[in-house]
Amino acid sequence: MAPGSQFQKFVMEEVYGEDGQDRGSDNVLATIGLGLKKFVPPSPQDMAVHYENVLPPKVVVESSLRAALDPSPRPVRTRVMKRKVVEK
Repeated sequence: MAPGSQFQKFVMEEVYGEDGQDRGSDNVLATIGLGLKKFVPPSPQDMAVHYENVLPPKVVVESSLRAALDPSPRPVRTRVMKRKVVEK
């Protein structure tokens, strides 16, 4: 997939995004995994050449990089230490 092309969830797989996020208007930043297409021989009735996706290419989209570089602040967890009382 060429950088800058629009993300298409039925053709490619976004590897660093969160499941369920809508990436419809997001652009591909880079391809990090090659996909695999299978050649489908033409039928006698239809002489057109067809290819079928076996494994989609793995891509990173721009919003994933933005989220990684500028994460939202996480709440700070404080841990309360209990003191042991030692009797003499």
